[in-house]
Amino acid sequence: AGASRALLDRCVLGTPAASFADPGAGARSGGGNVRVLGADDGIVTHCLIGFAAGSGVALTAGSDRWLVSGSEIRGNAIGNPARDGISIESSASVTVRGVLVAGQEGCGIDARASSGANKFENCTATGNGVGTGAGVETPGIRLGGADSRVDRCVLNANHGAGVLVVPGSSGNVLTRNSIYA
Repeated sequence: AGASRALLDRCVLGTPAASFADPGAGARSGGGNVRVLGADDGIVTHCLIGFAAGSGVALTAGSDRWLVSGSEIRGNAIGNPARDGISIESSASVTVRGVLVAGQEGCGIDARASSGANKFENCTATGNGVGTGAGVETPGIRLGGADSRVDRCVLNANHGAGVLVVPGSSGNVLTRNSIYA
């Protein structure tokens, strides 16, 4: 991919800047708020990202080595519970650090289709998986691939598992997390 090393810093996406709240059906993003197709080494930091019909942040098609940090990702996948707060699809070596992921209709963070080597550090995933209907995804964090790490995360009040490790995944480390209903 040609466009690498993007920086999204102190952005408000999916909502008016004056109030971090759902703008309503007529003003909502019909897709994802941030969708990356094959660009590497980007950063999303100190952003408020919410209230999209798609994923809040989707790193797809070989978008490797991204950092998502210090951000709040809230209330995405509206009417589309197969989408997520953060989705890592066919991408790897992503670091998600110090992020609040709350109230998605699908997973908080979904790395099911990642090849792995991702790090999730000091994150909070709460109240995710609240959607209804076919295809609803309910975990706080879903891991696929190999050699990812979930470290010092708080996972609570998700409608499914705090962390779900999919079959065929290997070498993942879950350490020093707090997981409760």
